[in-house]
Amino acid sequence: DKKDIVIGDVLKKMPGIDVKESGQITYKGKPINKFYIENLDMLQGRYGIATNNISANDIATVQVLENHQPIKALEKTQFSNDAAINLKIKESKKGIFSMMAMLGLGTDKSFLWQEELTGMYFAKGRQHLFTYKTNNNGTDVNKELRSFTADNLIGGLQMTGVQQPSPPSIRFERYNFNTSHAATANNLFKLKNDAEVNANLI
Repeated sequence: DKKDIVIGDVLKKMPGIDVKESGQITYKGKPINKFYIENLDMLQGRYGIATNNISANDIATVQVLENHQPIKALEKTQFSNDAAINLKIKESKKGIFSMMAMLGLGTDKSFLWQEELTGMYFAKGRQHLFTYKTNNNGTDVNKELRSFTADNLIGGLQMTGVQQPSPPSIRFERYNFNTSHAATANNLFKLKNDAEVNANLI
């Protein structure tokens, strides 16, 4: 569909798949356990960076891997009810550095802006995804940087008794007065022995 800008737009139309505003993906009501690009886990759970930034035009196929066991040593011994997503890049887009930009300007009581820049490179032995976003219109640029994997979520639990205030019932953008900047540099290198090296800066 020509109206699909990022891959998240495509995923939202697929049966059984739901994509939250943060970029988190569920399949048949359950969060996915892995998000791959060409069978490689570059983003290490922070796949909102991909769903909200990778161009839909660069993707040939979206694969849903049902009953996916991410730990290879447990594939034959421990059954999984969870699914994973794997993006297959178009052959014509492999080995080419591509960029996508968005610039929005406006005025209210003051000057408003929203700017986004994404750079992508996907090849057999390495992958790179760079993003930069800035705005002062209330949009939360950090929401897609959260990790959605179980290990990282458990590791991030805070053992305190402080209760957070409930957010207002109006949209976040209506009460968030901000000047925000967010940048990421996500890199993966595949070694000869099938090992993978990740270098992700957020």
